[in-house]
Amino acid sequence: MLDLPRELRDIATALDRAGVAYALAGGLAVSMYATPRATQDIDLLIAVPDLDRAIAAARDLGFRLAGRPMRVAGGRMDIQRLTKIDGTDLLPLDLLLPRDPELSGILAARTQVTWEGTALWIVTIPGLRSLKRLRDSAQDRADLEALGPESP
Repeated sequence: MLDLPRELRDIATALDRAGVAYALAGGLAVSMYATPRATQDIDLLIAVPDLDRAIAAARDLGFRLAGRPMRVAGGRMDIQRLTKIDGTDLLPLDLLLPRDPELSGILAARTQVTWEGTALWIVTIPGLRSLKRLRDSAQDRADLEALGPESP
């Protein structure tokens, strides 16, 4: 059975060892900054030039490519999905690839936290807000509300 926290720790360690700068984003990042919420995947922001090394690091942990990168957010970002299957369990790993300077700046501004005894890079709250506004789904709007009001 796949354990999401353990998988996140393993991926973070593998990316650190591979020299890939990453920042946790998505539902897990919201859970760390606000109230925990159910999520079924791991979203990591990485730089486009680091994609091949990130895929290799994840492949060593049992993740496999699930198609080609998808262009999203009006061409401002690509998403490369990988999946890990263990029996009937499936864990998607989405590598978010910024394609413009504003989104690349979110990765550059990442911050490190200690989570369950592991050093982990995470997008800042302003960066997370920017990413959540890109898609603007009902879940993204709920996540923005959970993050609380913006600081002036």
